[in-house]
Order: sequence, then structure tokens, then C-alpha cells
Amino acid sequence: MDVFRGNAPQNLTLIYYSDDDGQSWHYLTELFPCFWGQMFYENGRLYMLACSTEYGDLLIGASDNEGRDWTLPTVLFRGACDPRERGLHRAPMPLTHAHGRIWTDVEYGAWAKGEMNNAVLSAPEGLDDYTDPAVWSMTDFWRHNEEKKTLPAGSLVDGCIGGIEGNVVCAPDGTLYNFLRYAHKQCLLLKIDPEHPEEMPVYDRLVDIDITTSKFDIHFDDVSGMYYMLASHALDEPKTNRNLLGLFRSQDLLNWDFVADILDAKAMDPAVVGFQYVSFLIEGDDILFLSRTAYGKPANFHDANYQTFHRIAKFREL
Repeated sequence: MDVFRGNAPQNLTLIYYSDDDGQSWHYLTELFPCFWGQMFYENGRLYMLACSTEYGDLLIGASDNEGRDWTLPTVLFRGACDPRERGLHRAPMPLTHAHGRIWTDVEYGAWAKGEMNNAVLSAPEGLDDYTDPAVWSMTDFWRHNEEKKTLPAGSLVDGCIGGIEGNVVCAPDGTLYNFLRYAHKQCLLLKIDPEHPEEMPVYDRLVDIDITTSKFDIHFDDVSGMYYMLASHALDEPKTNRNLLGLFRSQDLLNWDFVADILDAKAMDPAVVGFQYVSFLIEGDDILFLSRTAYGKPANFHDANYQTFHRIAKFREL
């Protein structure tokens, strides 16, 4: 988890571990500077991919003892390191293996500037060292405010600053997409050319799904052959924001079915309750997920006062 406060240095990440299947958690170490980080294993080594701060440099470091000690971070790409200026933006999004490479999402822009542009970061699979900047490639940025002018009228939502917090996913036919948070009940789908990992993604379509504008994860389940998503379920009545967390699934990434509500506080004030920025993984018959949870007396739904760990037992039976 990272520590945040608006218009303040946002550069500290705390790492905890559990040795009892998530029933209790213990402090392990901290990383500085580190923000919006995602840990991942590749070729038996643990890595942290993160920004130095909000809109900061894109960094990567490694650990060879289960996260207790870390190398000094390497700069992959420079950012602005200023919340008022355009720089690199990402969230703890999954890394996807496809077409012989690992892929993940990154943006460039700033909320203050009213624009987010979209790219994808990738590197070959199976390398011994991902702290070498030379192994990484980044696509050109799909510039939302420019590209939307060339698209059919009504194909993009007016007033939207662009997609963020994308999941790079491989469709059943092998097509590689960046599946992005975009607008209320709509996600933005950009197509990636896996043979040219520095070529700009191209607009494919908007996908309609009953979720709100909040970060979500998508994972493919090898057992069922389905894609699963944990996201904030959008209801018109009662109106929900991030106080209702739902499980969705799809066979083709384009048509999504609602499965079940997992955390339900729709009867509570959506201004001060939130289950959000969920990261999950599939372990056997269960889904394990972590939620940035606002509950009780937070400042608001966004500025959470808890990190909560959850298990969805036998999720395929829902």
C-alpha cells in the first residue's frame, strides 16, 4: 500500500506480509520513493514497478529475498514529479503475458491539465534482469484530445479526459487490447500491435458495462475459460458510486455478465463509503483481493482509512 495526501509528497510505499493465508498481516519494509506500485514475479525474481511520486519517474527495483530487501530503483522513463504538470500516471495494474512479452498500462498527463494519454509498457518474457531499462519498450501515446476528433460522432463521451488504469488483456483470438477505465458505464478499448511494441495503440470501441468510474482488474481464468472483473457496480437506484463491489465475467471481453455483488453497502452514503482500487488474483477455487476501503469515519469515499483483504470462496459456483 502507498500513503497519499492531496498536493503533498506522495512517495512512500509500505509492504506487509501474511504467513496465515491473509488472516493477519505484519510490517515487512518500506520503499521510498515509490508510489502507484505493482509487485510481480518474473523468472523467479520479485520486482516492484512504480512511479517515484504522482506524475513522477517510472521506476523498477528487485528483491531476491521475498521483498525484505530491495535494489536501488532504476529509472525507466522520466516524468514531471509535480502534481500540477503532465507526467507519468499508472495504478497497480496487472502485468499480462502474451505474444512472448509481458505488458502493462501507463498514462501520460495530469488531472489538472484535463488530459490523459495512453500507452503500453512491455518487455520480453523470461529475462534474468528487468531492472535494465534497455529491455523495456513503450508504445507511442494515444493522445485522447487529438484522436477523439477523428472518430465517429458520439463514439466517445464528451468531457472525458481520457482512459486511465488499463488492463492489458489478450482476447480469445489473440488480439491484444488495453481495456481502460473511461466513463460511467463505459470502458475504452484500444488495440495493441504485439509485433511492434513501440507503435501507438489504436481506438477499437467502447464497451458498455454497468460499472462506475473506478479502477478494476481483469484476469483470465484458465479453468472456466472466462475473463473475470472486480469493479464498482453502478446502480441507478439506489445510486451507487464505490459502495457496491461486483463480480462480472465475459467470454469475449466485449459482452459482460453480472455474477454477484461481493461487498454491498448500497444502503450507506456513497459519499463516505468505498471499496475501490481492488487488486485480485485467482488461487485454486478462490479469488483473493485487496480493497482500499473507506468505512466508518473516513474523510470521504476516496480518501480511504482501511486496507482490507478478502477471499471469494468457490467463485466459479456463483
